[in-house]
Amino acid sequence: MATVDPRPKHWTRDQYYRMGEAGLFIDQRVELIDGGILTMSPMKASHAASVQLTASALTKI
Repeated sequence: MATVDPRPKHWTRDQYYRMGEAGLFIDQRVELIDGGILTMSPMKASHAASVQLTASALTKI
């Protein structure tokens, strides 16, 4: 009888980047932490505004 390996897959950074380039994470907020691909919580409005302002300021440098 076949058994299932209960350990989760350990993804490398290169594998994660290739999956992103292949479009597997479209419209998803995910991150690679310790080999696991985790869903990120939604960004709050204040955080989104801060990110936007920071990005805008950095592009002017």
